[in-house]
Amino acid sequence: MDKTKTAAIYARYSSSNQREESIDAQLRICRKYAEENGYSIVKEYTDSAISGRTDQRPAFQQMIQDSAKGGFDTLLIYSHDRFSRNKYDTATYKTRLKRNGVRIVAVTLPLDDSPESGLMESIMEGFAQYYSENLARSTKRGLEENALRCKSNGPLPYGYKSENGEIVLDPLPAKVVNLIYQLYSEGYGKTKICDTLNRNGYRTSRGGQFKVNALHTILSNERYKGIYIYGDKRIEGGMPAIVSDELFEKVQVQVKRNRRARKAMKDENEYLLNGKAFCGECGSPLVGESGRSSTGEVYRYYKCAARKKDPQACQLHTERKEDLEDFVVGYICREVLTDENIQLIAEKEFALLEEEAADKSLLMALQAEYKQVSAKVENILEAIEQGIFTPKTKDRLMELENRQTELEDRIVREKLKKPEFTVDHIVYWLTKFRQGDIQDFEFKRAVINALVNSVFVYDDDTDPSKKGRIIIALNLKNGPVKTLTRSDVQQMGHHFERYSNFCRIQRYTAVFFIASRNSGIDLREI
Repeated sequence: MDKTKTAAIYARYSSSNQREESIDAQLRICRKYAEENGYSIVKEYTDSAISGRTDQRPAFQQMIQDSAKGGFDTLLIYSHDRFSRNKYDTATYKTRLKRNGVRIVAVTLPLDDSPESGLMESIMEGFAQYYSENLARSTKRGLEENALRCKSNGPLPYGYKSENGEIVLDPLPAKVVNLIYQLYSEGYGKTKICDTLNRNGYRTSRGGQFKVNALHTILSNERYKGIYIYGDKRIEGGMPAIVSDELFEKVQVQVKRNRRARKAMKDENEYLLNGKAFCGECGSPLVGESGRSSTGEVYRYYKCAARKKDPQACQLHTERKEDLEDFVVGYICREVLTDENIQLIAEKEFALLEEEAADKSLLMALQAEYKQVSAKVENILEAIEQGIFTPKTKDRLMELENRQTELEDRIVREKLKKPEFTVDHIVYWLTKFRQGDIQDFEFKRAVINALVNSVFVYDDDTDPSKKGRIIIALNLKNGPVKTLTRSDVQQMGHHFERYSNFCRIQRYTAVFFIASRNSGIDLREI
């Protein structure tokens, strides 16, 4: 008894020049072919509005996966260009289908296995790719020609519409755009503008209510002052203006001013020493906290996390956010980064870099891995010589050879390794920190992020009027540095007396040292 012939159908249409109805036509013709030729259809796969120049088509990929399960032995397509318009993809996926025991039949041009049919199929595939690429070029030329004449080239901003290719004002939306600009220039916030528009029944181009995100785009779109923009082409007066140049520029100034105001508010709420400041009394992190006075003024503090959770757990006093951050940055810039200290720090850091460059452990590890990879390559080559070869064998061989090349390069660089920076480079980098404005928030953030490892704050038991001691551990290494703990700092206690590098500023007493990034505790004091 003859085995029933099973088939799947794949149909596709491109959004560029076809309609969804073409899917139905392809399916109808494929079904008719199947009926006339004794095929039983087990599944139909369709991709709508997706170009054949890409293989990223959901139904197409599902069909390829299903072919490996043996559910069908023939794939019916309307024509070769429905399968793919890319010769590389065509060859790749036809090979996969053939490996899975699936034969492809284009029902409008069925071919057999003869050499002549193979030649015809190659010609059809090449023509399909040429047609697709030529269509793309023609479309691009048409769009560029439209742009030169300031014609509509696709979706238009809210407030405009296209009439026979010409860009004209859409009266009501254009009025809304002008109103948005007027209200914003008069000091209305975006939320209030949206409320006003929605309350008066105005709607977006999709019929929905206005939201703040929509206003972001409208308030920054230069097209509203009559500039036609397409790609890198900008044509002044190329389309009708909805707002005047003066109103547009006034709004841009207001947008920048509001952005700065929001940033300033955000800066005030950002605690720069979060994750770096710790209680010297119990070792808990110092966390941000804010409160409001009877006059409504907001105060921001750093507070011991243990005390915040349980007032009896620790007695460390709170620290004003601005005071602590300003002190740490000011102390580093004025007291730590002196000419003498910078030179000493630079020399110590360069010595550590040289020490790292002389470390051969990484080189030995790379050489050992290279030896292992080379042995695997040799094993695969021997297997190939014995006739053992699959697509996975080729992929694995290429993967190992790529790793070989990468390791060779890294080994050479490791052998030539030397410090990336000289003493002068380090001196220059540290000196730059002395030239910033300590009151500038961005500068304070840069100093803390780049130089501060950890800050430990203690109360002064002998004099309640004093703010107490601060111990600052500095990062001056090129790489991740271990954040010090209270026990680490306590181990340095005997050094603090020997290195009398204390300084009293703004009622604080401070000392600093450098934290190494090596594992374990390796503290290098100045």
